[in-house]
Amino acid sequence: MNLLPRLQGQGMGTRLLDRWLTNAQEAGVEAVHLGANANNHGALRFWGSRGFSRIEPPLVDPSDPTAWFGQKL
Repeated sequence: MNLLPRLQGQGMGTRLLDRWLTNAQEAGVEAVHLGANANNHGALRFWGSRGFSRIEPPLVDPSDPTAWFGQKL
């Protein structure tokens, strides 16, 4: 999810995430995952504060700067 800086910190990301997770649950999805730039500390805080846990996916190049998160629904 990418939000314009002027929309950040207003709850927009949380509302979008809540809608996404609700739709996923209603569709029978059991878990979700996402990748965020490991240098984007605001994004890392956001995902962690929303119940996502860091995961280490298989077959990812160690030089890849992506921080991976997952959550069971």
